[in-house]
Amino acid sequence: MNKPSKRDAARSDFPLDLPEDIRSAKSRSFGVPANPAIRPILQTLMEGNRRHMEGWMLHPRQDRPTRIQKAKEGQNSPVVIVSCADSRVAPEVTFDGSLGDFFTVRAAGNVVLARGETESLSLGAVAYWAGYALERRRPALLMVLWYCDCGACRAAATLPHGHRFSDPSLEFLVETVRANIPKEILTRPGLDFELAAAANARSALCSIIEHSPTVRQAMAEGLLATVLASYHAYTGAVTLGTLNGW
Repeated sequence: MNKPSKRDAARSDFPLDLPEDIRSAKSRSFGVPANPAIRPILQTLMEGNRRHMEGWMLHPRQDRPTRIQKAKEGQNSPVVIVSCADSRVAPEVTFDGSLGDFFTVRAAGNVVLARGETESLSLGAVAYWAGYALERRRPALLMVLWYCDCGACRAAATLPHGHRFSDPSLEFLVETVRANIPKEILTRPGLDFELAAAANARSALCSIIEHSPTVRQAMAEGLLATVLASYHAYTGAVTLGTLNGW
């Protein structure tokens, strides 16, 4: 029998109590989306990231006329990116984007919901954006972008349980992230930190789907695809993955 890979250890199916509409929509809504209209969205993102990596960014449509036009037209972004709050992970820079290109929700450690919570301001923001896809019947992409050297994930993976912090808010953040990482990853000899960070991002995506009826409806109707992605600061590269692939 083949020995499970490290990434297999972080793989997890949806909880069994998730609604049937999501279990049936999973195959078409995760990874490379089945809806062909979503492919150009992902392609545009990755083309922008390539410019970022290679150092010839265009900084498109960031002039005064565009700013005024966007203010008049309102939001119409086909992408929502839930990213780490780390100052080195800025989606508008990472993907060489323009004003209005991305609806961005940033949170330390990609924490959208703490364990036991069913709603939060960050989740509300994602649900608000998902409503656009439903209302306008436009295909859209939800990306959870995690940082390979996220400080919250590193603290959760390396500091002992019960570590005393000077600020209770820091302890809450680290313990929330720790709860998102399977124990078999944290206790394995030779801790794979990137694997731990990937598992935490996967948990964030699952939480969004589990607790947002709007997101679930958009997925079930084939309007919303989701993808996990990691950002490497040294190279500037974004690497795409899927829930099933981690």
